[in-house]
Amino acid sequence: MKVNPNRINDFTVGKSTCDDVLASLGPPTQRYTKPDDDMTRWLYTYAGVQARPENLIPVVNAFAGGVDVQSSVVGFRFTKDCILEKTIYSTSGMGGGRNLESVNQERKPVREVK
Repeated sequence: MKVNPNRINDFTVGKSTCDDVLASLGPPTQRYTKPDDDMTRWLYTYAGVQARPENLIPVVNAFAGGVDVQSSVVGFRFTKDCILEKTIYSTSGMGGGRNLESVNQERKPVREVK
């Protein structure tokens, strides 16, 4: 599920709960708890691929074209009492092309939101 990064600001560290996030964003893509601590982590992950328009032009397609890929991860860490402790957001994008088209890649590091 793609989560708009601005939606993270809807939640307050130390106040918002698992139920608040669940009611607003729906079920996370992944839920996990490390065996050595009481923290629960929820991840909302997204990956999308879009073909470039050049792929539809027969002659140009032989020399250019390709795909663009975007991905994002929004993460929430909760205490054992299900109170929000931390949020993160990470996004990346890259493209792959053919022959004359070079590979383009952009990554943004994980950032703590609150």
